[in-house]
Amino acid sequence: GELWFCGRVTPFPGTGPRRAVVAHEDITVRKESEAAVRKSERELRYVISAIFEGLWDWDLVNDSAHCNAQWYQMLGYEPDEFPVSRKSLLQLTHPEDRDLVRKAHEAFFQSVDAVPYTSVFRLLRKDGSYAWIWSSGSVVERGDDGKPVRMMGVHSDVTEKMEAGDALRSSEERYRQLFESMHAGFALHEIICDGNGVPYDYCFLEVNSAFETLAGLTAEQMIGKRGREVVPWIASRWIDLYGKVALTGVPARIDDFSGTPGRYYSVSVYSPKRGQFAAVFSDVTEQRNAQEVVRKARDAAEEANRAKTQLLANMSHELRTPLNAIIGLTELLKDSSLDEEQLDYVKIISNSGESLLNLISDLFDFSAIGSGAMKLHNESLSVRKIIDQTLASFLPQAASRGIELTGTVHADVPEAVGGDSKRVQQVLTCLVQNAFKFTKKGFVRLSVKSATVSSGSHRIEFTVEDSGSGMNPVTMRRLFDSFQQGDNSNTREYGGAGLGLSISKKLIELMGGTIEVESREGQGSTFRFYILDRFVNKNGGGNGGGGAGLLKLLKGCRVCIWSDDPADMHLAESLLERCGAIPFYKESLAEIIESETDGIPTDVILCNLDFTEISGRLEELRKIRPGIPWIAFSRWMTPLTAGDERCFSAFIDRPLEESQLYNVLERLLGKQK
Repeated sequence: GELWFCGRVTPFPGTGPRRAVVAHEDITVRKESEAAVRKSERELRYVISAIFEGLWDWDLVNDSAHCNAQWYQMLGYEPDEFPVSRKSLLQLTHPEDRDLVRKAHEAFFQSVDAVPYTSVFRLLRKDGSYAWIWSSGSVVERGDDGKPVRMMGVHSDVTEKMEAGDALRSSEERYRQLFESMHAGFALHEIICDGNGVPYDYCFLEVNSAFETLAGLTAEQMIGKRGREVVPWIASRWIDLYGKVALTGVPARIDDFSGTPGRYYSVSVYSPKRGQFAAVFSDVTEQRNAQEVVRKARDAAEEANRAKTQLLANMSHELRTPLNAIIGLTELLKDSSLDEEQLDYVKIISNSGESLLNLISDLFDFSAIGSGAMKLHNESLSVRKIIDQTLASFLPQAASRGIELTGTVHADVPEAVGGDSKRVQQVLTCLVQNAFKFTKKGFVRLSVKSATVSSGSHRIEFTVEDSGSGMNPVTMRRLFDSFQQGDNSNTREYGGAGLGLSISKKLIELMGGTIEVESREGQGSTFRFYILDRFVNKNGGGNGGGGAGLLKLLKGCRVCIWSDDPADMHLAESLLERCGAIPFYKESLAEIIESETDGIPTDVILCNLDFTEISGRLEELRKIRPGIPWIAFSRWMTPLTAGDERCFSAFIDRPLEESQLYNVLERLLGKQK
C-alpha cells in the first residue's frame, strides 16, 4: 500500500544551498486517521441531514447554538436568518410559555446537578403561527466547576398531536357537559347472568344528573350497586329486555308505566359493547297526561261533530220534505189552467225549489265528508248504465241549446266494477252540469276507459270534455276549493254555492282516485278522474277480517309505514294494532334510511308509492332490507317500472282497505313461518 511521509530540509550553516540535512517521518497512520475522521464527519452530516427532528448543539459559555437545517425548517426559517441563543429563543417562545422556558434554562443550563430533561412549549413560526415543540437535551461537557458548558438535544414538532389532544379533550368535555346537562336520564350498566347464562340482574356503571333526579338517588348510591338493590320494584320483563340487548347488541325501545313511582317512561336501550347496555330514560308523564287531555277534547269534539252531523241529517230530512212537496205541487200547477204570467211564477218557484234542494244536498254532503261520516258503498255497478243515465238526463238540455252530447265506453271497461254507483253518478252529473254551464255551443263528450294496475285492480278513467269558455291558470288553482267559483263577481252569470267540484274531489279521493283538469281560456276544458275497482278480490285467500290465524302471525310484528300522508298513518295504525302488530312511521327519506340502517329491525315495510320523496330511490332502499316483505300501496296514477316492481312482494290500493291489507299480510307472513 501507499505510505505517507513528511520531509524536513535543513541547510548546514555557512555552506549555502549545496549542503543540507533531510529528515523523513512516516505519517501514514496520521493521514489515515484524518481521512477516517473526515469520512465520519461526512457520514454524520448525512445522518443529521436525514433526521426529521431538529438537532441543536449549545455552547453555554458563549451562549450560541448550532442547529441543523431541520430545526429551522420546522419553523419555516432559513438557517442564516438568525443566530440561536437564549435571547432569540425566548423571543420566539409563546408569551404563556416563556416562564417555563426561562426556568428550564436556569435548572438545566446553570446547575451542577443538571440531568437530561424534556419540555413542551410553543415557538413562533415565520408565518406567524405557533408550533408545539417537544424538546429533549442532556449535558455533554462540564467545566472545572462541574457546571454544564455544552449541551446537545433534539426538537420535535408535535403540533398535530397536541391539537388532536386538545380536540379530544374538548370533545370529552363537550360530551361530559352534554351527558350531565341532558334532560333525559342516562345510565350505563353491566348485565349479570346466572350459571346458565340467563340474565337476572345488572350493575350500575355510570349515571348522569338527570337519572339521579328520576331515581331520587345520588350517583354514589347507585354506581357499583345491583339493579334490584337500587330499584327493588323493577319488573322481570325489564331485566329480560336489558339482557337481550346486552347479549345480542340489538337495540330496543319501550314505553311503559312504572307503578311504584307512578310515572310513564319512554326508554331507548342499546349496547355499547357485549355484556353492557345503556338506557336513556325520558319521563313522558306530562306528555302522556297532555295527550290524554287532547284525546278527551278530541273525543268531545268528535261527539259534538257527530251531533252536528246528525242535526244536519235531521234538518236535511226536515227541509227536503216540504221542498219536495213544493216542487211536486208546482209541477202539478204547471199542468193546470194558468195564464202566461201565473205559469212564469210557477216556473220560478219550481226552479228556486230545485236550486234550494241541490244546495241543501251539497251542504249535507260537505258536512258529512268533513266530519268523516260519509260512508261509501262497495257494490257492483255498471259503468255503461251510469253513462246512459247521465246522458239521458242532459239530452233535453243539449237538444234545446244545439250542443252535441256524446258518450263512449271503451271495450276494456269491465261489465261490473266495485264502487258506489250513486256517488260516481253524482260526480259525473256535477262535471257534465258544469260543462253545459260554460259551453254556449259546440260539444260535451263523456268517455270511459280502463287499465289494469300492479295490484290487480282496474283503474277506471272517466273524462268529461267540453268546447266551452275554458279557464285561466288562476281560476284552475282554486277550482276545487270550497265555496269558490270561476267567476266570483257580484254579477256573476252562473249560480251555485261553489261546492260541487270540492265535494266531487273529496268523493273521488274517498273512492281511491284523483281528479285533474286541463283548460285554456277560449279553448274548452277537460276534466279527468280515476277510481279504483274495489270489488274484485285481487289477492285471494285469507279471511280478510283479522282472524285467529292472522292475529298469531302479526302478534308483536313490527310494521314500518313509509308515507307522508297522516290519513294513511292513522288508518294503518288502526288496522295493524287491531291484529296485535306494532306500527311506526317514517315521513322523510332521511328518517327511512336512518331507521332501516341503524334502527330496530323491521318485519314488514308498507310503502306509499305516491310518497314523492322516495321516487327513483326504491331499488337503492331495497338493498337496505333485502330479506323482508315490502308491500306497495298507491292510487296507481303512474305505472311502475320493472325495477320498481321487483322491489315489492305485494301491491294493494289506496286508501288502505281492511280485507286487502289483511289478505296480503297473511299470505306473505304465512310463507315465512
